[in-house]
Amino acid sequence: MRERNVEGHIFNINSVLGRHLLLTTNMPDFNLYPATKHGSVALTNVVRRELAALQVPIRITGINPGSVKTSITAHSETMKDYFEKVPYILPRDIADALIYALGTRPEVQITELTIQHTGELP
Repeated sequence: MRERNVEGHIFNINSVLGRHLLLTTNMPDFNLYPATKHGSVALTNVVRRELAALQVPIRITGINPGSVKTSITAHSETMKDYFEKVPYILPRDIADALIYALGTRPEVQITELTIQHTGELP
């Protein structure tokens, strides 16, 4: 996109855990995940600034979903138990957010969208 100087949109799928720390004792191996998502949020912001400095017509949006039930999580017993207790969204909810961001005027920068189930705590 940059070499051709064409408009574009980059989406980084981050996580609400890139914004909030979740310290859990029942899933101790999960505590590294938020650190990686904090890094992903930072990377999204750095790339956005670099693109703006280069004055290229490329937008970048960080998508921060809460709990999402997917086919990947269906294979984990721990995650099956988790989704029995916690409200969740579906992949199509994230797709709707991407469509929303793509539908804005080219000069509008949706920097971040946080998407969670209405019953999920931040």
